[in-house]
Amino acid sequence: MGTETTASLIAYLRALAPEFFAARMRGASEADILRLEQAAGLRMSDGHREFLRAMGATPARVLNPFLNDHDFCVDTLVAEHEQARRDEIVLPAGVMYFSSSEITGANLFLRHGAAPSDDPEIGDIHPKTGAFVLMDARHLESYLRWHAFSFRMSQLDNELHVRPLWNAEHERWEGNPAACRGLLERQGFERVFAIGTRAECFEHDGIAVLLYQDGSMAMAGDDLVALNAQAEAMAVETKLVIERMPNRGRFRAPRE
Repeated sequence: MGTETTASLIAYLRALAPEFFAARMRGASEADILRLEQAAGLRMSDGHREFLRAMGATPARVLNPFLNDHDFCVDTLVAEHEQARRDEIVLPAGVMYFSSSEITGANLFLRHGAAPSDDPEIGDIHPKTGAFVLMDARHLESYLRWHAFSFRMSQLDNELHVRPLWNAEHERWEGNPAACRGLLERQGFERVFAIGTRAECFEHDGIAVLLYQDGSMAMAGDDLVALNAQAEAMAVETKLVIERMPNRGRFRAPRE
């Protein structure tokens, strides 16, 4: 994940909610980024550096519901590395703190590759073995894209969960992601980006769609009638079950 890729993702976020991010997003200076590299004892990837240039001085919770409750402020991460050194905790080779949060009580770590252009892996440290454990997102690029599109969907008023039917005889879900992708494209949806192999993100006419690898989908839009019509049109051809997600369970961003 290089500088250009990260910068384009940040530009995508800012275009979604210009006033929200302009008021809240705070970048770290080059001196602060160098200070974190010195504390970690390694050179960060180009993508991680670009992320910090945009958001590395932002306090925890300020950007919710993007990267909910995580603290990736340089000052916090430097303090974590210094505390680990005092506690004689040795992180695996190439690994450094990505976020630390007293709110969630959890940390995230990045394992950087040999080249600055490599997309770092994202994960946690096993509490017993001290080994680096990959998250499902696997890489920083996929992690940031997931949260960016989740932010996109949270801006919209209604969300549907569209899942494939369960085949009891063969004990499997009858999901067909290729058929769903084809239907979306024929109906004018354009793919915004892919999130590794986990999901693909589509948008068209005020509707945002997350298509998962198992053929299920999350669909969001302001117009519930249009959203239902879109889901029902797909269900006819692909045997999908449509469920409305309750608004009270959705963590939404302020609308502009």
